[in-house]
Amino acid sequence: MTSEVLPLGLLEAIAKIVQKEGFDNKYILETSQLAGIGENSYGLVLQAKISCPNKTREPFFCVLKIAPSNPARRIHMRVADYYKREAFMYNDVLRAFQEIQEEERIPVEEAFNAIPKVYHASLKDLEEFFIFEDLIQGGFSRNSRSNLPTFELAISALKALAKYHAMSFVIQAKKPELFQKLIGELRFNDNLYTPTMDQVTIEFAKKYVRRTKEMIADDKHRSNRTELMKVVQIFEDTFKEIGLRSVDGGGCAPYAVICHGDFWNNNVLYRYDECNNPIDAKLIDFQMSRYASPVLDIVHYLFACTEKELRDAHFDEFINVYHATLTEHLRLFNLDPEVIFPRSVLNSHLKTYGPYGFCMAIFSVPFFICDSSDLPDLDEVSEAIHELSSEGSDSEDRNQEQNNNIDLEMEKKSRVLVEEFELLNEKTTPLFKKRLTGIVLDLVKYDMVDELVAFGKKVREEKMTAN
Repeated sequence: MTSEVLPLGLLEAIAKIVQKEGFDNKYILETSQLAGIGENSYGLVLQAKISCPNKTREPFFCVLKIAPSNPARRIHMRVADYYKREAFMYNDVLRAFQEIQEEERIPVEEAFNAIPKVYHASLKDLEEFFIFEDLIQGGFSRNSRSNLPTFELAISALKALAKYHAMSFVIQAKKPELFQKLIGELRFNDNLYTPTMDQVTIEFAKKYVRRTKEMIADDKHRSNRTELMKVVQIFEDTFKEIGLRSVDGGGCAPYAVICHGDFWNNNVLYRYDECNNPIDAKLIDFQMSRYASPVLDIVHYLFACTEKELRDAHFDEFINVYHATLTEHLRLFNLDPEVIFPRSVLNSHLKTYGPYGFCMAIFSVPFFICDSSDLPDLDEVSEAIHELSSEGSDSEDRNQEQNNNIDLEMEKKSRVLVEEFELLNEKTTPLFKKRLTGIVLDLVKYDMVDELVAFGKKVREEKMTAN
């Protein structure tokens, strides 16, 4: 890719950055794509290499994240909101984490520093972009979208996550007024689960919930398939409500944190030692950060990104390492972990919010297991969704019955649209079955079903009363 296709504002920002890095006005800018198809739905991610024509100094590298320009995609995927959220996280939240560590004189080697530097950010409408430190130059690399994390990678990721969550608790304990200001930007303003969550997104999730239920039903050798099908049915009946309950940090305060929000395999970069063992991890992509239980990030990663065999062998160890790391980091600030976030509360949150991991796996696993060539064009999908949404957007001069009928019609059309874009095929269907069935089995195994059943019953009763 040549620099001519980059936004003018981005080119101007690069010019200022490289000037600070000691380059003169003559430099060569080369870019190459970093994130493949299906790995970053909210923008183009490029590696930029800036070099001197006369090669008098070493090249400078950075990462460019550029918002998509397709109008329908920007509306459907709320692109501006996602870039605004990420800018807030770096400018306000993550900066507050760094400042309090400096104030408390936390040793550099023990501090939370698992994020890239941001050289520049622009939120100009239709030209949103970020310029990040290139972590690859620091020896970090991604685990491929299609490669499941190993035990060692999962441990490294969970340790970084635990320190990140600990910093949220530290701000809450040490600077409560600042904490309330920060979460004020996040509460009631989630970037995925909202009361007005579009019907196509809900139907996409329900499609693969139904597919999971059908796969369990077809497994005649499974003695508890009736029980498992009932669990999956709750997700189909109350998917949106489960999501809304999960992302409400106020419901579990003071044990809620500023979550990463999109904590999956591709949003963690690792650095390895000479024996190829992961020794450090960095977190990227804070576009879906929210105020909620820490468990949301944990189960998102463990359920959406690992298989049941790994969880069977190490689930308790994963949770132990996470909590031990969080505890150790809290003690650096002279905070009592038994007050801030005791293990008993973590165990309780796993039972209450564990099902959220299934919700995120339903959204993500169909994409994770696909070859890039099999993924749909996001611009095309967004345009089809925008056209459908426009049909029911004018609700003036309608009574409640008419609006209800329109909602039902939109639900049917959304389901038809979702069926047109199939992600599973002969190769990936067995993988999907293994991954999602394994999650349902683990919801039962780790006592995450009882509260889900009670919640599903409550929602169904409320819907019947409303009707």
